[in-house]
Amino acid sequence: MPNDARRTRSATDRTALVVPLWPIASQRHWGINTLALGAIDIALWDIAAKWYEVPLFRLLGARRDSIPTYGSGIDLFLDTDALLNQVEGFLAAGHLAVKIKIGRDNAEEDLDRIAAVKKLIGPTRRLFVDANQRWNVADCMTRLQKLAAFDLSWIEEPLHAEDVRGHADLRRFVSLPIAIGESLYTRHQFADYLQANAVDFVQADVCRVGGISEWLKIANLSASFHRPMAPHYMSELSVAVMCAIDNADILECVHGGSFSEMGVLQTELRLENGVAFPFEAPGHGVVFNDEKLKPFAVEPTELRLRNLQSAK
Repeated sequence: MPNDARRTRSATDRTALVVPLWPIASQRHWGINTLALGAIDIALWDIAAKWYEVPLFRLLGARRDSIPTYGSGIDLFLDTDALLNQVEGFLAAGHLAVKIKIGRDNAEEDLDRIAAVKKLIGPTRRLFVDANQRWNVADCMTRLQKLAAFDLSWIEEPLHAEDVRGHADLRRFVSLPIAIGESLYTRHQFADYLQANAVDFVQADVCRVGGISEWLKIANLSASFHRPMAPHYMSELSVAVMCAIDNADILECVHGGSFSEMGVLQTELRLENGVAFPFEAPGHGVVFNDEKLKPFAVEPTELRLRNLQSAK
């Protein structure tokens, strides 16, 4: 088909190339199923954007051409000096906010680490904390009262991800905003949280929830409850969907957890002065460099051996 004919297709016709995959999976199954569906759905959106020769965020209806970022990392095991060194790296990269892990057995250690990071980043940058489902409700009630003095922008996953009622109770008890989504896999789970008034920031992961189609439904659902989106992980894919919605808040950039940082993409995610820019090439823009991937290759026999060892 000629290029000009491709460009004249209607907006409603653009989504015709994207097959509705979600009915395939039961609401009772998630995790592996939604990850598998997500890979297919993301690939189909990539094909559609390339067909129309536009970047994905424009195919989705671009609302902006950049999004603020925050730096985060796996750092609960780090001592304070190492933690501050990591945070200094986030600041040097220009991030406008920082997230650290909390949940030490000794609650005072959490407070000391937060105080040290707050002093380092100054009063104008946002600080988020992530408890990774470490506590029960009783623990949270005690710990979060002590955290109130630090003017934190959110606490992430303070309770088990399936404890909707607990998060709702917690949200009524403390003023600290709650972020949830990393460990949720369906829009029905997000609907439960939103209807229970149990979440402030929605962190849907574009891969884990079944792909771009489902992520956008979750974003629209969250917007109807006036809740902002701050997706978990996958910055190279999340940047496009974040630039295509009205209720976007901030993009996570995980230290040691991005394809750009690994250096395996043909074009790295562009980060400047605390904001990320979506890829401008047609498609979603996440294109791997085969040569740079070679050092990460694993022989099939070795992979099978690893799988057998992990199963024991």
